[in-house]
Amino acid sequence: MPFLSYFEALERSCLLAQPGGEEWMSDLTPLASQTVIAIGPECGWIASELNSFRQAGFADVCLSHAILRSEIALASALAQWELVSR
Repeated sequence: MPFLSYFEALERSCLLAQPGGEEWMSDLTPLASQTVIAIGPECGWIASELNSFRQAGFADVCLSHAILRSEIALASALAQWELVSR
């Protein structure tokens, strides 16, 4: 089974951390009991990766106006998700 096909079958929220995403992570309301957050490299996702994630049902979210290093993006995503999940 292709990697992203696995996510299509999950009953989870799937978020794609992407600069310029449609919604801010901090504005989300958790809808599922489990959430998958895809965080890419500093240089961003390539077009084919973005298309694959979107076809698998991932929604774009923005973590910051700034381009974050991957390790900072991870900490930021986890902190923001903890806040919105309360």
